[in-house]
Amino acid sequence: MGGWVFYGMRTTTVPLQLAGIGYAVGLIGLLLSAGAVAQLIGSGAAGVLSDHSGRVRPLVAALALAAAGLALLGATGDVTVVLVAFVLLGLAGGAVASVGTALLGDSRFGRSGRGVGIFWVASDIAAIFGPLVSGLVAEHAGFGAAYAVAIAIVLFALAVVARARRADGWSRRRGGLEPGAPGRPELG
Repeated sequence: MGGWVFYGMRTTTVPLQLAGIGYAVGLIGLLLSAGAVAQLIGSGAAGVLSDHSGRVRPLVAALALAAAGLALLGATGDVTVVLVAFVLLGLAGGAVASVGTALLGDSRFGRSGRGVGIFWVASDIAAIFGPLVSGLVAEHAGFGAAYAVAIAIVLFALAVVARARRADGWSRRRGGLEPGAPGRPELG
């Protein structure tokens, strides 16, 4: 999901749409940079937060921010709203990367190079196909449809994470950061 939305669509389909509605290349670059700065902030903040409040709560918040950012991008071409959307997507992208990596580290798969490799290859595959599919959807059904597909992917991820939250109670516990600790069952 992260590879599709944050590294695929945000850096390819979105700039193409903005150029198509008349944004200058320099402004698009500025918006991408603002999103990258927000991603840096989101990564650090969510990493610290997930160490103190559990992994699920920041991940749920990040996915909600991602859905909101995508909805804003699909709804308007106003530069202020687009800037807000890029910042939301940046914060969300940083948080998803940071917390997702922490979740991997909490699992038995995160203790091997193979597990980490599979995790990042899956993200890279999504980053490869995200721009391709988003571009094809935008070409044949419009940019709104491309955003709708991305939002559906984010909402599916949100539903999966919300279900995990109910199943294991991670977000209701403080501490217990080690896998298998009370309130923090072994993953995988």
